[in-house]
Amino acid sequence: MNRPSRTRYLVVALIATGAISLYITRHVFAVTNELIQDDLLIGSTAMGRVMGLFSLGYLLFQVPGGWLGNKLGARSGLAALSVVWSLLTLATAFVHSLLPLEIVRFLFGAAQAGFVPITAKIIKDWFPEKQLGITSAFVGISMSVGGALAMDVTGRLSNQFDWRVIFQMYSLVGIFWSLVFVLLFRSEPRAHPWANAAECELIEQGQPPGSDAQKPSEPFFTRRNLKILLLSTTLWAIGLQAFF
Repeated sequence: MNRPSRTRYLVVALIATGAISLYITRHVFAVTNELIQDDLLIGSTAMGRVMGLFSLGYLLFQVPGGWLGNKLGARSGLAALSVVWSLLTLATAFVHSLLPLEIVRFLFGAAQAGFVPITAKIIKDWFPEKQLGITSAFVGISMSVGGALAMDVTGRLSNQFDWRVIFQMYSLVGIFWSLVFVLLFRSEPRAHPWANAAECELIEQGQPPGSDAQKPSEPFFTRRNLKILLLSTTLWAIGLQAFF
């Protein structure tokens, strides 16, 4: 019998680098916000509102982002969102007043909101149950790496380039990642040319009981699903933890 291939480790590398890309483009704003304020003549209260609008978009579009991943498939959905938030990063470089900045940052938060729910589905579909924890943790670590890189690299770039140029450069990160992701990733293990039958069987046999990894996704906005969403104490506890 053939030994299982290791395509699933390529998959986790792809979503880990995606997490780094996500946080690099997210935290560039935190480093350059005072430069933006000075250029656009924005006060601290208005800038706080701009930052809050990013969080609002991120909050409101978590569920729609996950729905998009189910509708288009993880491969197309995640790549599309990466391109969108990259274009919004580029758009940030061309704003010249407060209102366009507020709109762009809200939409940027909305575009990035889908990353976590879609990658959660990728991990569930591509890894046996005993590897779900360590895989999720590795992606979480990658987010912190991306944030740290953004702080350090952006600080250094700010000494040499105008903030608008920095945003233009950072917009290329997500676009490049999306191209690599589409080239190397498939939403289902059995659809990937590098995943042999032994690896697919390993993944499927190690799925949690009742897993629907190999079944077509049901519509999300059903009465049953909305009831689970609203009455889940675990989900509300996670949301409360995220708030703090």
